[in-house]
Amino acid sequence: MTRPTRRIIFFGFIAIFLIVTPGVLFYASGYSFDWESKQLIKTGSFYFQSLPEGAKVMINGKLTDTTPSYIGRLIPGTYQIRISKDGFSSWQKKLNIQEQLATEARNIFLIPQKPQIQSLAQNVTSTKEYFFTQQQKDAQKQAALTLSLTLKDILSFVVYQNNIYYLQKSNLILYQTDIFGNAKEQISLQPLPEGGKSDSGQQKKYQIVISPEQTAVFEPGGKLYLLDKQTRIFNLLADGIRGMEFSPDNEKALYWTDHEIWVLWLKEVWAQPYRKAGDKELITRYADKIIQALWLAKTNEHIIYSVAGANGEAQIKITEIDGRDQRNTFDIYSAKNPEIYWNGNDDLLYILTDGKLSSVDLSKA
Repeated sequence: MTRPTRRIIFFGFIAIFLIVTPGVLFYASGYSFDWESKQLIKTGSFYFQSLPEGAKVMINGKLTDTTPSYIGRLIPGTYQIRISKDGFSSWQKKLNIQEQLATEARNIFLIPQKPQIQSLAQNVTSTKEYFFTQQQKDAQKQAALTLSLTLKDILSFVVYQNNIYYLQKSNLILYQTDIFGNAKEQISLQPLPEGGKSDSGQQKKYQIVISPEQTAVFEPGGKLYLLDKQTRIFNLLADGIRGMEFSPDNEKALYWTDHEIWVLWLKEVWAQPYRKAGDKELITRYADKIIQALWLAKTNEHIIYSVAGANGEAQIKITEIDGRDQRNTFDIYSAKNPEIYWNGNDDLLYILTDGKLSSVDLSKA
């Protein structure tokens, strides 16, 4: 090979390097060429995770991948997303792509189109009591004995982790003691910010809700109070409350009125969609009466609830708390006057109606 030829090859490689390298660097930096505008633009990405896995990911009607899925180099804008799997109802939502950011949907829960329902028992009076362990049953018996023999002036109480939490009738202050009535401790520094009787003079009936990190007290149909962990003072959260429940991950609380379901974030959430502690959001609203609501402990991001209908029939539904675009809400089952219960030990939904207990498996089609 002659010297001139070698020089031509050498300088040719330099030219190729100088031409190709900027393109590679731009590509590695997340740039893409938009043929419509004929200019380089910064791109973004999607990340999807679903239960069950292996669901098809459709973006603007085009099959892209299966979950879990990372899809990059997308031009900023709004995309129609559809996640689907045979035998399950599809999840759909419009999501935005922003420059050099990943838009995530990590809590996609696909619901079977025909859930597997199994009849378990009859003559059941309460789902919660049905699933009590022997230790819990013994604790309830001992607590009842302690209340009748030792503790007086009790307005309302609940047994939680072998302790009795009770409101004292005379001062509306919350106390705690063990199930034998020992080691009494004052929990709230001040009484509930209201009298213990209604305008008609009737004694109010409070319910106490305890979690590992939070304490709440509410009167069904009345006010809901949350205990501030720092000041140990009850603060008013909402009115007209029919029920409430802390999430198993201790990050949120749901509460419902006759026609609305709300969620309060107790801690800052760093996963999308981001939340600050103290944020509240209306999840759903119905003209018909909402009977009951509870957390889907499998995700801590979904709520199962029942809505009254005609002739005593109630529709049991599930919805996500991700409020970006539409909330994906699905019907699960209909029954007369149902009581619903989620058992985290076997990840099954239990439905009690007319004394008959059935289980619903939401993980299998």
